Order: sequence, then structure tokens, then C-alpha cells
Amino acid sequence: MAQEILLTYQIIRRQYLSYKISDLFPANEKKTENNNPTTQQQPAPNNTHGLLNKKVFENYLSQQKPYLNPDFKLTDMAEIMGVNRTVMSNFINQTYGMNFRRYLNLCRIKEYQALIVHPSNKGKNPYQVMAMAGFKDSRHFQRAIQLENIYKEQTHKEP
Repeated sequence: MAQEILLTYQIIRRQYLSYKISDLFPANEKKTENNNPTTQQQPAPNNTHGLLNKKVFENYLSQQKPYLNPDFKLTDMAEIMGVNRTVMSNFINQTYGMNFRRYLNLCRIKEYQALIVHPSNKGKNPYQVMAMAGFKDSRHFQRAIQLENIYKEQTHKEP
């Protein structure tokens, strides 16, 4: 009973592992020549659940733009990609060399830059455009800009 309670708690907190046997042991599918349906199952072509790679990740971000939601979190992205938050965090750190929050803020800054020059937003207040880009408020926006400037200065100083 204690194990069930612990598992339920981990699921609620979204700190559980989500994987498929075929993801863990892809070589088994190629080595076995029999027609056993359990070893030859292929995911549906449009099913991105559990398939974490750069192309799928970037396509989802560019098409769905979840970063426009100010409350979008790492656990939300991990759930969408079909992995746990640790795997998602490690993927972003290794692929892009930054943490999820910084990556999300970069997406929002780029969105802000695109929106601010768009003709339909000419008469809008910059604070409205910031909100449209996914920032909660001006404090979050200015903090993201300051941090990016610091990161750029640090990378230029290093040889």
C-alpha cells in the first residue's frame, strides 16, 4: 500500500519516468527476425509522445508557441513531449547549452521583437506587446533582457 501511495504522489508531482521498452532497447527490434508483434511495434507517424529530439521539439515550439502562455512550465513541456521533467531539462541543457527558463525567455524575446515591428501593433503600448509575447509583466521582461545581456557579455569575454 505504501508503494501505491508513493507512486500516486510521484504521478501527481509529475516526477515519474515515462518510457517505452522500444525506446530503451531499440536493438532488440532489429535483431529478432520472428514475427512477434510485441517486438515489432512501431509508433504512429504522427505520434510524437515519447519521441524527444531536436526536430520534434523545435517544430512543436514554432507551430504551437506554448511560450506565449506566461504560466508555461518545464513540466508542461515534458508532459507534451512524453518524458519526465529531468529528461526534458537534460535534453535542453545538452542540446542548447542553457536551462529551460532561459530558452523559454529567448523564445519570448524573439516573439516580442517580431511583434513590436509588426504593422498591426504600431499603436499598441509596449507593455501590451510584452504580454502578447508571453511575459507576465514588465519586471519579468526586463529581467530576461538583463540576463541575456549578461550572458552575451560573458561569452564575449571568454577566449
